[in-house]
Amino acid sequence: MSFVSENNIKAFCLDVDGTLYSRRQMNVRLFRTAFPLLSIGLKFNGVRKEYRKTQESDPPKENSRRGLLVKQASLFLNGSEDKKAIEVMINKVDKQFYQAWAKSFLSIKAFPNMVETLTMAKKQGIKIAVLSDFPLEKKLETLGIAHLVDFALSSEDTGYLKPCNLAFDVLCKGIGEKPENCLYFGDSYDKDIIGGSGFNMKTLFINKTSHKEIFPKASIICESWQSVIDLVLR
Repeated sequence: MSFVSENNIKAFCLDVDGTLYSRRQMNVRLFRTAFPLLSIGLKFNGVRKEYRKTQESDPPKENSRRGLLVKQASLFLNGSEDKKAIEVMINKVDKQFYQAWAKSFLSIKAFPNMVETLTMAKKQGIKIAVLSDFPLEKKLETLGIAHLVDFALSSEDTGYLKPCNLAFDVLCKGIGEKPENCLYFGDSYDKDIIGGSGFNMKTLFINKTSHKEIFPKASIICESWQSVIDLVLR
């Protein structure tokens, strides 16, 4: 009996960056956005880390992407609530990061066997959903899986980032399945695996190690998409 059957999995829920295509490809594109404003480029990762740390104790004023952008801009400005300065920063971040990503991610290449795995899952009646911490833009089309996906969401649209429960809640409601019947795939243990398991989802960690004792929150660990076919679907 397959992992899917044993655990009554009704939906595969997928992270995107580093899970559907390599983290190396992602990092190359992220590095390019360090310019032209180096001060903003160098600060981005720290701002996102602080956002995750404070999003529940100091939530955005709106549970929406607008709410996220305002709070994110305020963090870039060291907590300033100056409305004019925040709008200027939102525009700077949009131009340097989001607009650049929309173009640069049009050339990403899927992991081997990823499309085949999802195609096989669909034939078995499994729903496919996507949850990314970044706007999806045309990534699903570029990776060749848009036609397979039943529901797609950027956690930014909820106003929260993974591992916050609210983002996973919106995902499960969007796919129309209970958390315990969903298998969340990710390459980040802290964001994807701890986040998904914390919302009572089964979790699949894409990682080269098979030592589950190191990653106890992972329901299953697969080193490649071929392993997903062999260990999860068959």
